[in-house]
Amino acid sequence: PANDFTVQARTVPVKNHPKGPAVTSGVVVHKTGEPTIQVSLGEDTDSAHASVFTVNSNDCPVQLFVDGQARDITTGTGLTDATVQVKGNRIVVEYLDLQMRLDMNVRSWRDECHFSVTYFLADCPCDGSLVGILGQPDGEWTNDWHEHDGTAVDIPRSRRKRRGREAYDYSLTWCLAAADSKFTYEPEMSHGDFDMCTGTKGDDNFDVDVDQIIETATDETPEIIDTCTTGDVLDEGCVLECVYMGDGACDEYVNIVQNTATADIPETPDTPDVPDIIDFPDIPDVPDDTPATDAEEIPDDSGPSGSLGDPHFRTWNNDHFEYHGQCDLMLAKDPEFAGGLGIEVEIRTKLVRFWSYIKSAAIRIGDD
Repeated sequence: PANDFTVQARTVPVKNHPKGPAVTSGVVVHKTGEPTIQVSLGEDTDSAHASVFTVNSNDCPVQLFVDGQARDITTGTGLTDATVQVKGNRIVVEYLDLQMRLDMNVRSWRDECHFSVTYFLADCPCDGSLVGILGQPDGEWTNDWHEHDGTAVDIPRSRRKRRGREAYDYSLTWCLAAADSKFTYEPEMSHGDFDMCTGTKGDDNFDVDVDQIIETATDETPEIIDTCTTGDVLDEGCVLECVYMGDGACDEYVNIVQNTATADIPETPDTPDVPDIIDFPDIPDVPDDTPATDAEEIPDDSGPSGSLGDPHFRTWNNDHFEYHGQCDLMLAKDPEFAGGLGIEVEIRTKLVRFWSYIKSAAIRIGDD
């Protein structure tokens, strides 16, 4: 197709673990007309152009492929429209035209090197065309599980089922066949060396007794139960992560997952006459790494609504929020203003890397 934007990830089982939990060993970004960038772990330190990242005394060979050709990742891509930067054990992949960034950290657990990846897509299509295991970016949680054509799939109402076999089986639907993979493979290796889930291959790989794991953790490591309990509710996914993946993964889970607003799906469906109500937990303050502006400080005293800086918004009720994207935004509109004359106030934001600022503003009253 003319527009075949895709982000693919490769996962592998942790070899030195009896249950073999999976970790991310590679990511590739592809779009027609753009460079295909792949960051992945090589088989060993002798892999082509592999750069060694030392993590927890383990040597992790990291490879960079640009349009299928291996390069030394420390020298970047050699391109301007798609860049790769390395600082310590952190790797940042950026596509300027796509307004996309991958923030990757090289980690190691039980001698298994892997990546922790955060994906940023500033210019995100919200028309249903973007699909995948990460969900759909339209702000509607009910279609986060969906078919490849975007058709919503019922999400289990039980939190445990959303962490257990049902989630595993849903994930299998996003496994890639060889013809769909954009990954480059090392000599004498292929898609088949990593494929453990297409067809029926993954059916027997799920062997988790959640109740037994929680019971054992309660008796032997009660601190995990304390860590994974928020508002008197135990997060089973957190327990699995802490038990199987250790302290580092446990802390990461708590920092990312538990501090993210999560839809509270009722155990029984709402009747058509009752509107859906979604309760979100309080989100703790997160340090902002965007460039500071003169408008960084938002006064506590009440005052007029408005938009400031890069850009900050304050509503009529004096609530503060931020939006970092590029588009024309309607700040306020009232067709009954001035006896029906009408008023519209709009701003235009400009994206600079991964933060934005207010570039211009327009006001229309009546036909003026």
